[in-house]
Amino acid sequence: AVIALLVFGGYAITRRWLKPLDQMVEQARRITAEDLSRRLTVDNPNDELGQLATVFNVTLERLENSFIALDRFVADASHELRTPLTTLRSVGEVGLRRSRTLNEYREIIASMLEESERLQLLIQRLLELASAGAQNVRFQPVDLDDCVSRCLGELGVLAEAKGQQIAFVSDRCTLATDPVIFRQALQNLVDNAIKYSPEQSTIRVTIESQPNRCVVSVSDEGPGIPAEQRERITDRFY
Repeated sequence: AVIALLVFGGYAITRRWLKPLDQMVEQARRITAEDLSRRLTVDNPNDELGQLATVFNVTLERLENSFIALDRFVADASHELRTPLTTLRSVGEVGLRRSRTLNEYREIIASMLEESERLQLLIQRLLELASAGAQNVRFQPVDLDDCVSRCLGELGVLAEAKGQQIAFVSDRCTLATDPVIFRQALQNLVDNAIKYSPEQSTIRVTIESQPNRCVVSVSDEGPGIPAEQRERITDRFY
C-alpha cells in the first residue's frame, strides 16, 4: 500500500510539475515562419521552466527580426531597382524604333552603359545595406544642375512615350550630399510624376538656391495625394 501510494503520489506530482512544460510544447507548435510574433507564456521567470521559456522567447525575437530585415531588404531592392531597369529598357526600345545615325547610336549605347554602371553601384549599396543594417552615406560636392539634368535626360524617354514635357529651371547650386542616394530620391520622384500625370501634360522640376540649402522640387498635373493619405506618405513604400 505504501509503495502504491508513493508511486501514485510521485506520478501526480510529476504530472503537475510537467503540466507547464506540456503547455509550452503546445504553444511552440503553434509558432510558424508566417507568424513569429507569438511568445511562450512565462509564469515564473525565476524557475527552470521560466528561464527556458525566456531564452526561447529571446531566440524567437532574434529570428523574427532577421525575417523582418530580410523582407525589408527585398522590398528595398525591388523598389530601388525598378526605375533604373525601366529606364534602361526604355532607352533601348527608343533606339530600336527607327534607323539612326552612328553618333545617335553611340549616344544611346553610352546612356545605357552609364545607367548600367549606376545600377551596379546601386546594387552594391543595397548589399552594403543588407550586411551593415544601415546605408553608408558618402558626402561629396555635387553639382545639382548637372546631376538633375542627366537624370531628366535619361527619364525623358519615359515622358516621351506619354507625350509629356519635362520643364527644368535651375539655379546653379553645389551641395555636399551623397550622389547615389540623391539620384535615387530624384529618380523615384520624377518616375512617379511621369506615371501618374496625364498624357500631353508638363512636369516641372526646379532647383532653387537658398541660404545654406538648395531646394529641389518636382511638380506635375496628376491627381495628387488624397488628404486622408498624406500623413502616411513617409511610411515605407506606402
